Amino acid sequence: MEGILDIISKLLFWLTLVAGVVFTALHGGAIVWTFRDMRARSRDVLALIVSVLMVALIPLFGIVVYLMLRPRETLAEAY
Repeated sequence: MEGILDIISKLLFWLTLVAGVVFTALHGGAIVWTFRDMRARSRDVLALIVSVLMVALIPLFGIVVYLMLRPRETLAEAY
């Protein structure tokens, strides 16, 4: 019985570790994407900083709010 519990414990540890690594990678990618996207859409440095901090400090919800509030077109499309 202890052998099965040991296997389950190790499996849960590795699954949690992999999930944490995947979440961290996706979160980091979202931060980088937000920085690049906002830089392409606005010249306002304060808006860039606020949007990146929002995505960095509020995982998942921050990116949804950013997508709703970001400028509709890039600077290249505007001109």
